[in-house]
Amino acid sequence: MSSSSSLQQERQDDELSFVSKSILFFIEDILENRLGANEWNLWLVAIGSALLFAFIRLVCGKYMGIDWYALCHALVSAGGSCACSFLNAYATTSTPPEPLRSVLCYGPLTTLHTLVPAISLGYSLFDIADGLSLGFEFVAHGVALAIIMSIMIATDMPHLVTPMLMMEVSTIPLTTLKADFYGPNEAMMAQMMFAFLFFVFRCLLVPKIWFDLVFHLFHQAYYFPTTGEATTTTTTTISNPYKKQNHNIPSFFIIIIIIII
Repeated sequence: MSSSSSLQQERQDDELSFVSKSILFFIEDILENRLGANEWNLWLVAIGSALLFAFIRLVCGKYMGIDWYALCHALVSAGGSCACSFLNAYATTSTPPEPLRSVLCYGPLTTLHTLVPAISLGYSLFDIADGLSLGFEFVAHGVALAIIMSIMIATDMPHLVTPMLMMEVSTIPLTTLKADFYGPNEAMMAQMMFAFLFFVFRCLLVPKIWFDLVFHLFHQAYYFPTTGEATTTTTTTISNPYKKQNHNIPSFFIIIIIIII
């Protein structure tokens, strides 16, 4: 490798390390140390999220033609999922990398990995409520979201579905399509952005994440023994990885069937 390529790789590693450390600072210093989020009951988080979204909906309504409560959920769930997925890929632990880590029933990498699905569970109630006037497919979407998130939380595996919530990235421009400050050109750009993000995240990226999970699930032979040493393919170390949890592998098959539905 040339010296310029080496310097470029080092610069890229430094940038990745900075992003990882910034995300971990938010999780560990703010969420856990200051707010005690690592001790929160996830069912109460779901209830609190539902109440917060209800407050936003009541206060903001459709101001400027935007569904503000839906936009807030999309920003939180998409942003949280992307942050968690980034840590899954670039943060070092003494446990196997994802998705093998989840297949082997280790706990969540960080507290944020568990909070994002709980927040989506709270939001699912609005999908159901709105579906009563919009149509059966919207009710079905809300019910499916509620069931999946509830099972994840009840089985202590909400982190399994967290990366898949990146699909909410495409919802961000969707919630603004009817904004009254859009002209014809801006409205067209918003529609194109929604279509592009829908294709990238919902048709390409999330299915790949799901496929990787299924692949590792059916190939249990690829077990990485935990030696306490950090993996060599990542850049930032998480000092306190969670311990392995005692779940039965058949529960993963049930979850995968639910995700398919």
